[in-house]
Amino acid sequence: MRKWAVLVTSGIVGVFALAATAAEKPSADYQKAMRDLGAVAQGLGKAVQAEDYDTLTKYTASAKAALEVALKFWQSKKVEDAIRHADNATTAVAVLGVSAGLKSQEGAEAAAKDLMAACAACHTAHREKLPDGTFEIK
Repeated sequence: MRKWAVLVTSGIVGVFALAATAAEKPSADYQKAMRDLGAVAQGLGKAVQAEDYDTLTKYTASAKAALEVALKFWQSKKVEDAIRHADNATTAVAVLGVSAGLKSQEGAEAAAKDLMAACAACHTAHREKLPDGTFEIK
């Protein structure tokens, strides 16, 4: 009977531990990285359309730094699809930087589309909006 109680208690603790790690507030560094990426996303389309390659170069630097934080976060949690999305976003940002340097409108458009797709895929899979307008990680 005692073994049964230990097993049940362990199971309950395990379920609560999973629930606690399943939904969490991201760290301050991660939140800043997401805000920085959000700022890039807000202005990216306009900069691409305007062929504003100086702004695209600035966005590239900001996004690269933010994605390094995001990639480390997901690597520490060993979440393979999120790691893949961060890698895809990092590749898109690298292409954006090259496209801006070459003043390639076509390259910048493709890179922006790929970056936004990678971000959207990760958000769909791993972000939950709370009633107060903030987000937590699923």
